[in-house]
Amino acid sequence: MFPEAFQRTVTDYQALLIVHKLARHFKIGKFRVWFYGSRGNGSSYGWGIRLSHNSSVGLICHEVAHEYNGRKYGDSAHNKKLLHTLKRLISYCQKQNYWQHEFAKREEKKAIKPQPTKKEIIEKKRRKVQNHIKRIETRIKRLNTSLKKWKRKEKYYQKQLSFG
Repeated sequence: MFPEAFQRTVTDYQALLIVHKLARHFKIGKFRVWFYGSRGNGSSYGWGIRLSHNSSVGLICHEVAHEYNGRKYGDSAHNKKLLHTLKRLISYCQKQNYWQHEFAKREEKKAIKPQPTKKEIIEKKRRKVQNHIKRIETRIKRLNTSLKKWKRKEKYYQKQLSFG
């Protein structure tokens, strides 16, 4: 039904990334994932899924669909509901292009940032201290205003007591 999804295989690490991204996006919750065998099959247990090494994206989505249906509907059988969920998961993976750009982005080397000079470090710390002082002064100003307000109320009620 989804030939390109079931033909595209990914490494175990990439499969783990896909599973966790799908679980987070579809709000499935956390569950255990482990790899066993290499025959291209998997299994769902309600508390976790087992995948074969170098699984296809279609197989990953299939097992996550079992987990999703089991938790959301209480039924993880092979039925139309599972097929609909599988379609949603695979189309989400295709839109996100998980098996091409996502992994290329993770595997490319990051540029090395230049080390800041001692003067830059000190300037950054000085700005941080200035911001902190400014926040504290604002807080003091706000508390002084509140204090004045409460003192006025106290005077008012003091006068009420003296007249009453």
